[in-house]
Amino acid sequence: MWMHYLHARWHGLLGYRRTHAMHETEGFDAPYSRWVSDLSELETAEGELHLGMVKDLYDGTIVGHKMGDRQTTKLVVQALSLAWRVRMRSPRLLILHSDRGPQYTSRKLVQWLEAHDVEPSMGKVGDCADNASAESFFGVIKRDIRHVVRDVDKADAKAMIDDYIVNLHNPLRRRAIQRRVHKPTRRLDRGIIGRELFEHLILSQRLDSDLSH
Repeated sequence: MWMHYLHARWHGLLGYRRTHAMHETEGFDAPYSRWVSDLSELETAEGELHLGMVKDLYDGTIVGHKMGDRQTTKLVVQALSLAWRVRMRSPRLLILHSDRGPQYTSRKLVQWLEAHDVEPSMGKVGDCADNASAESFFGVIKRDIRHVVRDVDKADAKAMIDDYIVNLHNPLRRRAIQRRVHKPTRRLDRGIIGRELFEHLILSQRLDSDLSH
C-alpha cells in the first residue's frame, strides 16, 4: 500500500523535479572520473536510518549507496564497492572527494582507496560548504520523502529510498545530462559538444550493459 502511495506522490513531483535536475548540471566532461561521498540520516518509526552514498559529478547520479543503523566506515566502503562495480574498467583517473569525517580518514577506507587506485580529495577543516554537491542530494531526498519514511519501519524505509534513487533520481539526472549534451550552445564552435556526446554514448552503453546482466 505504501509503495502505491509513494509512486503516486513521486509522479506528482515529477514536473518540479525535472526542472530542478535541468538546472543542476555539474559540468564535468566524463563519467566515472569525479565522485563525491557523504553520510546522512533519515528518521523512521524505528529510529534513525543512516545512508551512505557516492555521487558522480558528471551527471549527478547516485552510483552507489548503502544503508545501516550507524554511520560507520563499513557503510562507506560498501557504498563505494557498489559504485565501483558500476564504474567497470574505466581507464580514467578517479578522484573521490569527501569531508574529513572519521569514516573517510580511517585506515580501512584509505586501504580501500589505495587498493582500487582512487585518489582521495578532502575539504578544509570546518568548511561546511566544501562538500555541497553531496549535501544537496541529501537535502532533496529528505524534502521529498522524510515525511513518508518517518512513519514506517526500517525495512520499508530502505525499500522506499532504494526506489527513490533507482527509479526517480537517477533517471531524471540521466535525462538532464542527455538534454544538456544535445542542446546547441556556443561551445559547439570549440568542439566540446562532440566530446561530451561521445562520453554520453559510452555512459549509455555501460548502463545498457549493466541492465542486461
